[in-house]
Amino acid sequence: MSSASGSGARPKVNLRSTAVKRIMQEAAELAESDEDDFVAAPLESDIFEWHCTLRGVPGTDYEGGLYHFRILLPPSYPMSAPDIILLTPNGRFELGKKANMYRWAYILPRRIMAACLGGSYRLMRNTAAILGLRSFWTQTGEALSAIGALDFPKEERRRLAKLSWIDQVARLGVSDLRSDQP
Repeated sequence: MSSASGSGARPKVNLRSTAVKRIMQEAAELAESDEDDFVAAPLESDIFEWHCTLRGVPGTDYEGGLYHFRILLPPSYPMSAPDIILLTPNGRFELGKKANMYRWAYILPRRIMAACLGGSYRLMRNTAAILGLRSFWTQTGEALSAIGALDFPKEERRRLAKLSWIDQVARLGVSDLRSDQP
């Protein structure tokens, strides 16, 4: 899946806006990226809404899963963090509930924040938000109290990982992320 597409006419955007320039730059960089762990792109109809499919973290209960979510960028992006909304059942996050990356700053360990987000949400990139979400997926303890956090049993998370792959390929045609089914 090289891009996400929406329906309807493309809304007018201010091409001089810092947010629009940044979003367009990130979309171009991701389109040329050889990233294996996720695919992401803005909707053709709204560059402030991205869709992403993320591969489950290897060596975890989520391995083999493909998880689809939306990234909603605010008009003040990148100075304000995006909201992320999970769309695939996963056993870790509630579906359809906004989780703002800025709120996670108080929960994620500093080392993960520094590694994934360069230590600052103010300079965040969409790629960093996606990788931050991926790192957050496997956190335990205090991280489980995050907004929208769930803690399903291991067996259920593994079952959902297998079902997610089937769902994503059937619904979205993202088989290019995986050559084999878990």
